[in-house]
Amino acid sequence: MNFAENQPIYRQIARRLEDEVVAGAYGEDERAPSVREYSALLGVNVNTVVKAYDTLAQDGTIQQRRGMGYYVTPGARQAILARRRDDFLSRRVPEFVSEMKRLGVGVADIKDAFERPDHLGTVRKEKAGQHTVIAERRDHLGEVAEDRPGQRPGAADTI
Repeated sequence: MNFAENQPIYRQIARRLEDEVVAGAYGEDERAPSVREYSALLGVNVNTVVKAYDTLAQDGTIQQRRGMGYYVTPGARQAILARRRDDFLSRRVPEFVSEMKRLGVGVADIKDAFERPDHLGTVRKEKAGQHTVIAERRDHLGEVAEDRPGQRPGAADTI
């Protein structure tokens, strides 16, 4: 995982685990990776993951079960989404609208940008059997999403 410089690593790790819960990688009452597993996966110190897990436990996203590890709490996905919606609407949308006004960007411009396929998924151009990626599909973590099993490599996604 590449970490941003402008935010503590433990918060970025907590956000990643939240992203995974939202995506369904860990369901309600399912075991989250152990602190050691997650630190090895991410290549960080165990204490950094402990701090991230403590933060998530305080938020009610996960709970520690003595001798068993950490588990996703019931309703965690909905709680994460509610917190993020609130943050988006109260902090990010006003910043976005202010920037739109500064730049002279109108609602129609945003609507057009939103409806362009390159914002929604993979757009591929086919030419004589060759496949060229014009825009890459990104997963919920912002990483390039892989082709789905059973899909021929380079096949265009339906948007």
